[in-house]
Amino acid sequence: MWVTSERFPDTKIPVVCEINRTQGKYSYQGKLGVDALQSIYKHRMDPEHNPYLTVFFAAGLPHLGATEMASLRSLFSTIVGAQVPAGSSLYLNEYVRLLITTVARLYAASGLPAYVSEPVETLYLPPETIYGVSMRF
Repeated sequence: MWVTSERFPDTKIPVVCEINRTQGKYSYQGKLGVDALQSIYKHRMDPEHNPYLTVFFAAGLPHLGATEMASLRSLFSTIVGAQVPAGSSLYLNEYVRLLITTVARLYAASGLPAYVSEPVETLYLPPETIYGVSMRF
């Protein structure tokens, strides 16, 4: 969800929480650190001069960002023998689908149980509107 905060005035910032139930008790934990929130805040205050931060979550853990995507592009470029182009935040759902389908197929090729599988569902909740976009592949 998008909220207002005294720490980040004059705009909304995202809040992403993971909710767990362990031994009948519920707990929650924020998944975006202060560095990520500061980056998003800078972009919201000056979109022309600050790159937009993208955080990927898998099983509730954010671990794939711009550096990892560049590494993935480099690996794919080596495999196909040509430069794979960089993506755009407008096609974020395609990056998510690429990541999940690639890992799902690697599990299938290894003969291991399919811990990662399709379909892929992407949810985009923009701060300026009450409507979100959900895509399922």
